Amino acid sequence: MVAKRIIELQQSLRFAATHDFLTNLLNRSEILAAVEREFARSAREENPLTVILADIDHFTRFVRATKAPARDARQAATPAARKGEALFARIGCEICHAPTLVTAATGTVVNGGKYAIPEALGSKSFHPYSD
Repeated sequence: MVAKRIIELQQSLRFAATHDFLTNLLNRSEILAAVEREFARSAREENPLTVILADIDHFTRFVRATKAPARDARQAATPAARKGEALFARIGCEICHAPTLVTAATGTVVNGGKYAIPEALGSKSFHPYSD
């Protein structure tokens, strides 16, 4: 019985050390270790390896540069909105999201130089969990 519990605890610790606690996805160090293993396997078996990288930061900058409506102060003051705001903070959403975002400054070039932020969209604050 004790041995079984020790094994369960070891598995739990191994999972916690290799996964993000909010998303249960592999953490950065485990992803890098997996990539290294796959490169080694590819070389050993003399098979090609394809790696796809996604630039989430570039996407985030683009999304944050888009126009959002002004915050509705009356709506934000409702019990439901306040409850949502408290939940947002309590469950750790601020790890990936911010309660208030500001769009890029006017003239900032985004999307690989294809779009410059116009004055109407530049430096605007918005609140993603309530807007």
